[in-house]
Amino acid sequence: MTRKRYASYKYEDPDYLYVDPDSGVLRNEFNIKSAQELQTKEYRIVTKKLLDLFENPIHVYSMKDIQKIHQFLFEEIYHWAGENFVKLIYQKMEIRLWQCKPLLPVQNI
Repeated sequence: MTRKRYASYKYEDPDYLYVDPDSGVLRNEFNIKSAQELQTKEYRIVTKKLLDLFENPIHVYSMKDIQKIHQFLFEEIYHWAGENFVKLIYQKMEIRLWQCKPLLPVQNI
């Protein structure tokens, strides 16, 4: 099974609270400045954590439970994992249309 990758992505964080100003990469515990290297590291860590989470689920009853899941999955990578964001950051993604499958056949639209 191949992993789906976006053509590119970039986080917007004008105050640089969560993003390294030089590389545009999320600040991380490994001080990785390469987006591709961080993505690979994140994928390896989170994949293992997801297996643990599958075996010992965190039941979701509130936003706090979602934050616990986020912290569990990302705490080794980001110091702010599971916290409320002080400032909203967002991810710009470039998705190539020819890689997307339509939800409905054209004749049904």
